[in-house]
Amino acid sequence: MVSKKQWFLTAIVVILIVLFTGRFMGLPIALALVTGTSMYPTLRTGDVVILMKSSYNVGDIVLWCSTRTYCVIHRVKDITENTVYTKGDNNPFTDPPISFNEVMYKVVFTIPREIVLIALLTPCLLYTS
Repeated sequence: MVSKKQWFLTAIVVILIVLFTGRFMGLPIALALVTGTSMYPTLRTGDVVILMKSSYNVGDIVLWCSTRTYCVIHRVKDITENTVYTKGDNNPFTDPPISFNEVMYKVVFTIPREIVLIALLTPCLLYTS
């Protein structure tokens, strides 16, 4: 028989898997893990961002994808009639221009890596006690 604790942990894992793969499925909300230092100090490697399909403006942080597997999380620097210009906060130069349809999501919330680590360790501690 499955305990309530095991059921709860399984449900949390399934929800996280769906949200982390949400951008591949075109879900209105998704999660992404930050890698690299291009957005430092705003975003750090290991932070998790909550993404929403939403309108965006200059100054917002967005996730844009040039291929299904190559995506970038950078700040919008300029928007023209046909083009969006982004730049990493820690990068010296603006990214090459991208089209509007390459911008997939707007970052609406950041979960710091310290919280992510605690959240990952908590089920392990609950399961052993």
